[in-house]
Amino acid sequence: MRHDWVKDTDVQPVLYLHPYGKGTVLYLTLGHCRGKYDMQPLMEEYPVPEEGAWKTPEFYELLRRGIQWAMAPDQ
Repeated sequence: MRHDWVKDTDVQPVLYLHPYGKGTVLYLTLGHCRGKYDMQPLMEEYPVPEEGAWKTPEFYELLRRGIQWAMAPDQ
């Protein structure tokens, strides 16, 4: 259960920048989803596939801004 491993007060970033070598990585966690067969071998079929954030305008706005950031000349 969720309450066993995280508290409501814990910070859970979904987009962040991480320095790596001479550059920086932008990480966006909202792209995760779960399809009908993605839980094998734990279960044969996942009962309700989850599309995650892919169908929300906010996801595409974050994706667009991340691509613009990556294409900036100083990156």
